[in-house]
Amino acid sequence: MKPASFEPRLERSENVVGCARTRRLGRFGWLARVAVAAVALGALAPGQALAQGVTKESMAALAAGDKATRAKHWPAAITAYSAAKAADPSLAALDGLANALYSKGDAPAAYDAYEQLIRAHVSKLKKDHRTKVEARLKELGEKTGTLTVESEAGAEVVVDGASRGALPLARSPRFGVGEHKVEVRKAGFTPFTSTVQIAANAGATVVAKLVAISEKGTLRVHEAEGRTVHVFVDGIDMGPAPWEGDVAAGPHEVAAKGDRLKSPTEKVQIEKGSRRDVEVRAASTAARFKVTVDGSPTAKITIDGVEVGEGMYTGELPAGTHKLVITREGYQRFEEEVVLAEKETSSRTVVLTLSSVVKTGGDDKGPRKLEGFYGGFGVMGVMLPAGNGSDVQQSCKNKSQGITGCTGGGAGIGGGLFFFAGHHWDPVGLELLLGGSYDQQRATVTYGPSNLGVGGGFGPDPARTEDFFIGRAGGFLLGRTRLSFQTQKLRGSFAVGVGASYRVSFLARDTTGPDPLRDAYATDGAGSLSPVLNLDGSVALRLTERLSIPLGLMMLAESPSAKLFGDQVPRSPPDLNRQLAPGVGLTTPSYALASGPQVYLGVYLGLTFGP
Repeated sequence: MKPASFEPRLERSENVVGCARTRRLGRFGWLARVAVAAVALGALAPGQALAQGVTKESMAALAAGDKATRAKHWPAAITAYSAAKAADPSLAALDGLANALYSKGDAPAAYDAYEQLIRAHVSKLKKDHRTKVEARLKELGEKTGTLTVESEAGAEVVVDGASRGALPLARSPRFGVGEHKVEVRKAGFTPFTSTVQIAANAGATVVAKLVAISEKGTLRVHEAEGRTVHVFVDGIDMGPAPWEGDVAAGPHEVAAKGDRLKSPTEKVQIEKGSRRDVEVRAASTAARFKVTVDGSPTAKITIDGVEVGEGMYTGELPAGTHKLVITREGYQRFEEEVVLAEKETSSRTVVLTLSSVVKTGGDDKGPRKLEGFYGGFGVMGVMLPAGNGSDVQQSCKNKSQGITGCTGGGAGIGGGLFFFAGHHWDPVGLELLLGGSYDQQRATVTYGPSNLGVGGGFGPDPARTEDFFIGRAGGFLLGRTRLSFQTQKLRGSFAVGVGASYRVSFLARDTTGPDPLRDAYATDGAGSLSPVLNLDGSVALRLTERLSIPLGLMMLAESPSAKLFGDQVPRSPPDLNRQLAPGVGLTTPSYALASGPQVYLGVYLGLTFGP
């Protein structure tokens, strides 16, 4: 319902007022019209109208909207001003459209139009005009609220029978206070329907969990006597029996396999949305194998690396290929691959041959000594458990400067890459380490209204939320001492070193103030030089004599505020004139982007070449 004190139009822009005055000059005859036209043409520089985006279409649509407004024909006025806005989103077009929607009683659309008007032309509005617009927004806010829908990407949102587009929506639409019907649709899913209550000046959220329309059926397979087997569906191992799961509708082949067990393959038909229980019966597939060592009752018999007897062995083996090894001191080693078929019975008699060389001792070959040049590289993840000590982190910790809430601002994360090369004198090596890394820290800080005026900055500051992002990238160079020891398969190593690092830090801040005010601020990089202490421990798997894969933990400790290189704390420049909007302050002091001890911990994986 329209308020009793409703005014059809708010104050319009200077262009529209100029047109009204020109129409009043019609009383003085054609001479007055000619004179006014000459003055207007002289006042405009050539091409000025074109530069402002004014077109014949937009002027004609504005005139039609003005006419419909005087007649209080609001649907026609809305149509005309919408056309003018499409041709040129001027202050006059947005103002006329917002007033017409307000007069028609379409509160959600009027709110959006007034919001767009003040967002696009806030600097052009006169004080009393802006006051009226803000009053309308406040009034309409009491009649409307926003709706947020969360569901599958691409799903269509329908509210009260009208489509609102596909998710994700560009912004949460507004609706009148009261109950609304919400539908979410997407091909291949069961439609979701719900009702939601919209409250004044508030946001409602609907979480639509779409359920996929099943194109499958349920299959359950069990072994008749409970034997330990795995279920195979269409040749794919689905896990131990009994097994149950969803499979595509249609024909499937089901079998069971285990250690020396196998069932016949069964063909089953699964209907869409149905359930099928299949029983399989597994039987032994083991082959029977016998081996006898002629004349050597003490010879050791090994099959597939497992010693199974001396002189003779009889037993069951899975079908397939097996490695048979027979050894006896003073005789040549016997090796053979035996291929057994399912349920086959096979026997083998072996005669050992005397060896021409008899070994009386073991193999004394050990791992190669750590002598010579080596090198390698590694890739690591990086974490700063204690953070970077920035002003943002300290402010969050101390709740200073008007802070009412803070999230994040603690540990930083990142990644890095490093290379090293050196020379070993078993067991000690000297090396150089060169690397680079990147890390970042985020924090969301909520401020109450304040008048900090830090360093003479603009104020007062409104209540606001500031999202901070601090990133650093740089490299380091160190000299290290390494202590290593190894076996045939493993190598352990510990390194310690000192050096220097250089890093470039940068800050980005996104400020959200009273809607719709917003500000984005970013700085150039600030460099800093710092001493570095490094500790590194690793365990490596030796693939060959000269190639290994290390897995290790590295620590880098540095401090840009250390006195060794002077105060190298990276700082962002202050911006004492920054505002959220004309007359709305935004304190932007100089921020220390990193200070105090910086401790990086990183797990890495790499390759090492050399002895």
